[in-house]
Amino acid sequence: MAVDAAPPPAPAADTDDTLWLYFLCAHPSLSPGTAVALTLRAVGGLTTAQIARAYLVPEAIRLTRGLARLLDHPEVCGLLALMLLHQARRDARTTADGALVPLADQDRTRWDTALIAEGVTILQAALARDRLGEYQAQAAIAALHADAPTVEQTDWVQVLEWYDELVRLTDSPVARLNRAVAVGHAARRAAPSGTTSPGRRHASTPEPGRGSDSADRTPVHSSP
Repeated sequence: MAVDAAPPPAPAADTDDTLWLYFLCAHPSLSPGTAVALTLRAVGGLTTAQIARAYLVPEAIRLTRGLARLLDHPEVCGLLALMLLHQARRDARTTADGALVPLADQDRTRWDTALIAEGVTILQAALARDRLGEYQAQAAIAALHADAPTVEQTDWVQVLEWYDELVRLTDSPVARLNRAVAVGHAARRAAPSGTTSPGRRHASTPEPGRGSDSADRTPVHSSP
């Protein structure tokens, strides 16, 4: 019995659509969060579940770097800073058998200080533009944790202030729960009089402004 030959394959495209997809995902009508999600899905091929865990994925960091260059928005930079700060702690997050290690128990000598410094620098530049969003607030909290030489030296007062900002921006139950934890730590930290300020490992850490307007927020440089 005669069998028709399979049709020849279509000619391969001689152009890469990646850049075009980048531009589509950076369309000004899209919100920063939507643009990031679309980029990770369309360009990176990540599933919805992977996008939810995107700040742990190096490929997501690469794509967000590209999006930050195309979409000039401080929230995209805030997300990139958040990804870098979480990625910096990746090696210390789990034990050899894959069990999760809480932040307080992590070996901080295993944290990637170069990624932390880069994340803080990107975050400072984003905050200086006075257009605060939830990614920047989350990154500020992550930066304060990453900046402390030990968990006892974490600047919980600043952490609490940033959770106040995050709750104001999102009214998230998770943010409210984490804020409650920060309240307890900040109260214990502030209780003794005449204590020294927390030690710092990096050149600068973010601090929320005392006013309610974004214009009142200015990044501060910590002492060495």
